[in-house]
This record gives sequence, C-alpha cells and structure tokens, in this order.
Amino acid sequence: MADLAKYQWITDLILPSLAIIIMFWLYLARKCDLAIFLAFWAGCLIGAVWEFTFDLLGDSFTVHEGCHFVANNEVCLTENPLPRWYISLAHTIEDGGIFMIGVGLAWLILGRNKREHFTRWHWGEFGIIWAWGVISNYLVDWTSVGKTFLFIPSEYNPAYYETSLFSANGETLPYTVVPDAIWYVATIPFYLVLLWLKRRYGGRYRGGDAVNGVARESTHSAG
Repeated sequence: MADLAKYQWITDLILPSLAIIIMFWLYLARKCDLAIFLAFWAGCLIGAVWEFTFDLLGDSFTVHEGCHFVANNEVCLTENPLPRWYISLAHTIEDGGIFMIGVGLAWLILGRNKREHFTRWHWGEFGIIWAWGVISNYLVDWTSVGKTFLFIPSEYNPAYYETSLFSANGETLPYTVVPDAIWYVATIPFYLVLLWLKRRYGGRYRGGDAVNGVARESTHSAG
C-alpha cells in the first residue's frame, strides 16, 4: 500500500488530461452541446477559486511533501516531483470533471429523453450533482490525505474528525473543515451557471444546431 502511494502523484497527470480529452471528444463528436462543453470549463474556474486560494495560503494551510506533526503523531508524505502550481491547476481540472460526472449521473438517473434537462431549477438534478460532489470529495480525502497532501489544522481550518482508518502507515490523520465544507456549497454556483449556459447555448452543437436530438449542419456563414 505504501509503495503504491509513492506513485499516486501520477493521477494528477492522468486524470486532468483524461477529463480534457473526453470533453473535447464529446463536443467534437457532437455527443454534447456547447452548453455542456462550456459548463466543464465553468466548473474548472469555480474549482480554481479554492484550489489556488489553498496554494496562496501556502504551507500554513496545505502541504504536498515532507513530514509534519499533526494529530499527536508525525505524518510523512510521499515525494511529489510536480510543482505546486501544477498540482493546483490539475486539481481545478479534476474539480471540473467531478462536476460533469454529476451532470452525467443526473441525466442518466432522471431519464435521458423524458424531459429537457438543466434549463430550470430542478431539485432532483441539483441533488444528484450535489451528492456526487460531496461523496467524491470524501473519497479524495480518504485516498489522498496523508499520502500526497495534508491539510494543516489551524484556528480557521480546524480538524473536525481524526482517524487512522485510511492512513497508509497507521498514523492518525486530521480531516479539516474548510476543504470539505466547500463541496457542500460549490454545487450551488455551478448549477446556476449550468442553467444559464443551457438556456443560452443549449442545443448548439459543433457545426450546427440540434433537430429532434440530432445535430444538423448550420446554414449560417461564420460571422
């Protein structure tokens, strides 16, 4: 388990690249409209707000290497060859991917063709995207905190629970309030932006509009 943790940083190379490739493929292959494509980038921008804030706060908030004394024990992180700015950038793209998986789940669970999705507030849509965001955040915490990064407990970011259940070497790890609380509210601005994008750009596919769900070549000249 500890040996695998040494290479966990590779996920910050694979997952962002995969998210971008998938979104471009969906749009270029006319599998999603312009609204959904732009929603991915909007999700990345929303994620950038907290990811780069964490970066600016520096080692007083989050660390990505070295040994640190927290929760009454020493926690040593695996070496990470990636620069800090890239880690923040990778995480913003991964945040966008998390939002879009939530959108996909809402589309599938609520019925792909039963109604027009994401054009007005719908508690079912919002609830699914929100639940996936919160759940995925905890999954990231439990698989990464104490291995590739660590949030440092402080007065403004206290630990609200500690456990050794998910640690690689049996250390007690602190899980702090701010990073987890963010995902309880982040879906609200994302969903509002998604609704606006769908009303503004919904049904617009690469090279044309949609007619009965099928992309049609546009007869309008560029510009």
